[in-house]
Amino acid sequence: GGLPLADSGELLLTGRVSCSEHTWLADHAVSGTVLLPGTAFVELALHAGSATGCDSLDSLELEAPLVLPATGGVRVQLRVSPADDSGRRTVSIHSSPEGHGSPATWTRHAQGVLVPDPAPTVPSADWARDWPPAGERVEGSELYDRFTALGYEYGEVFRGVRAVWRRPDALLAEVRLPDRAATGSGRFGVHPALPDAALQPWVAGGLLDLPDDGVLLPFAWQGVRSRSTTAPSDVLRVRLARAGDGAVSLHAVDTTGATVLSLDSLVMRPLSNGRLAELLGADADSGPLYRVEWRPRPANTAPPRSWALLGPDADGLADVPSPAPSAADAGGTGR
Repeated sequence: GGLPLADSGELLLTGRVSCSEHTWLADHAVSGTVLLPGTAFVELALHAGSATGCDSLDSLELEAPLVLPATGGVRVQLRVSPADDSGRRTVSIHSSPEGHGSPATWTRHAQGVLVPDPAPTVPSADWARDWPPAGERVEGSELYDRFTALGYEYGEVFRGVRAVWRRPDALLAEVRLPDRAATGSGRFGVHPALPDAALQPWVAGGLLDLPDDGVLLPFAWQGVRSRSTTAPSDVLRVRLARAGDGAVSLHAVDTTGATVLSLDSLVMRPLSNGRLAELLGADADSGPLYRVEWRPRPANTAPPRSWALLGPDADGLADVPSPAPSAADAGGTGR
């Protein structure tokens, strides 16, 4: 339910994420670094929405990756604003590494808008009636070979694509939540590994352009609706289509044809390998490599005999003479 903040109308939800407690997260890595999946941010935002009467995620923009350490964990906070006149609320997701002392350093990873959805529009699922569908079939194993070559490192939990069928207007796919993830899926509306797998068929081609150097990462989500059912399915039938330049739409149904998840648009942005390493390194590091630190010098320590100026000679500072030796230092040797 979260903690309502006094006199503000805000709601604060807190938690903790770690690879040791949520072992399935270790199966989601890019270039050797474990990242919280974009679909996990969506699941967190939808959970905050369900606690505030906002069942739909109008938009969510991812601002920074959340790097998960091999040991220990990160603290997570979700802040939900008071509702405006139309019932809309903003939501933001922050994290702070454990064990970094006080005060804590918080990073904002995502920000979005939650909206009430009293009468959601259910898209047609005619495409899922005849299954398996017609079209050029691509096996899931072939997709993951492509992902590995591009730098995406999906472990067992995130290898849920069984097959993809190419059509002129869309990609159809069947995805299944692997057994290791299915055992703990009851804690989620939809386990994040399942919609992650539902979005993966883009790599089969035709919808998004692969960058020459780097990877595509999720950036902006629009119109996300998740529909819980009395018997959540671990198998989805999926339709992915182009939704503008660099974006895809998603419609996922269970084996009965009931809609489980719909997404109006997900914008993917290319990130070069160099920039990716820079971002992940900055996020994963505990602090700067170098820093200024002042150390007290004992009062009876002799002053230095010479000076050095690092950098350009500014205003003649390099010409400042060395201090004259004191009587106590007479006969000493300069250092």
